Amino acid sequence: MKKQIFIDNEYQYDYEQNGMMHTLSYSDVEYWGSHIRGTAALVIKDDGNGYSIQTPLKKSDIDYAEAERLEILLRILNQGPSYEIGTKESL
Repeated sequence: MKKQIFIDNEYQYDYEQNGMMHTLSYSDVEYWGSHIRGTAALVIKDDGNGYSIQTPLKKSDIDYAEAERLEILLRILNQGPSYEIGTKESL
């Protein structure tokens, strides 16, 4: 079953899990160009020993948009502890 992903209250992606495959797809909204709507933006396979990341682009450097998509999918997969970033005040 697909789940909708909202960023800043805008529907942008769909998430779907099929066995060990986790797919983040572009939504069908006009925000995206018609040529990429509904296509996979990022796929992560969990083999039990780690993750295999599959992107449409075969390269080692990723741009900021690709990093955001990776972060979204990893947050879904790692729904464990809650992280907070800040400074610790002295007691």
